[in-house]
Amino acid sequence: MSLRKPKIVVIDDSEIVLEVSKSALEGAGYEVVTHDRPAGCVALILHEKPDLVLMDVNMPGLGGDTIVSVLGKAAPTSDTIVLLHSSLSAEVLRSKVSTAGAHGFIQKSGDLFGLVREVARWLKRSPNSGNMKAAIASPSEDRLSGTRPAAPAAGAASDSASGLSGRRPSGTLRLDAPTVLLVDDDMSVLSGFRRHLQNDDMSIEFALSGGQALRRMLSDTPPDAVVCDMLLPDISGIEVYQRAVTADPTFRQRFAVATGASGTPSVMSFLATFKGPVLYKPIDAAQLSQAVRSCLAGVRSFAKSGARP
Repeated sequence: MSLRKPKIVVIDDSEIVLEVSKSALEGAGYEVVTHDRPAGCVALILHEKPDLVLMDVNMPGLGGDTIVSVLGKAAPTSDTIVLLHSSLSAEVLRSKVSTAGAHGFIQKSGDLFGLVREVARWLKRSPNSGNMKAAIASPSEDRLSGTRPAAPAAGAASDSASGLSGRRPSGTLRLDAPTVLLVDDDMSVLSGFRRHLQNDDMSIEFALSGGQALRRMLSDTPPDAVVCDMLLPDISGIEVYQRAVTADPTFRQRFAVATGASGTPSVMSFLATFKGPVLYKPIDAAQLSQAVRSCLAGVRSFAKSGARP
């Protein structure tokens, strides 16, 4: 009998924080519910009965610490772990934790693997996730002094990156409303990429690791273009490209590289033969948009010609 996935509610007024946090936590085996405003938070939490809540502090209208105080009065015996989730200093957050009655806090840092590791530590479990397992294996020291709260027993694992080497027939290329997959394990980079492309007529998706990117790329509805970092925490961007092209050769036309590691021998060797767009960090909006449109143009040309890559 399969065990229930732990449920996490993430409350934040930032769409990018919600999207990348949800993607990272779901990839680690959690069920994730998101909410983008203070209004309705308490009712949502009482209805969902999550194992853990990540509560943003600075939101328009009502601060997350105030919401936590209200929640404590509404459900004083709840087993839910409530954590403040903010980029405020540790000193300020400790004070707000004490005042609001939260269990603790996790600082926003852009480190998504760190976020998953901290959530796992608070839940006192080690998610059996192929993508996140290495990052979770050595939990960091507690950022707050004192005993951490016990959590409900939980299980369930996400699918790993295995089984992706086989060939898959290429899906029908969608030439309208193209989907762009952005692959990077740094939340700040993904946020910047999203801002750069926000005025383009594209559907933006995220992957936070190589394994997650491959699963998306080799799905029945693959993205039209991929912008992939070279140094990822599980498998490299080089391997992502090679395995994707083996399964679907059209990825030669729709893959762009984003890297800050041009001096790494393996990356230099790969770039010497790679024929797609190469972006060197920091990347501005014009460069990113041009690279994505170059990938999309190559896909359209290939689709019209019917030629083999």
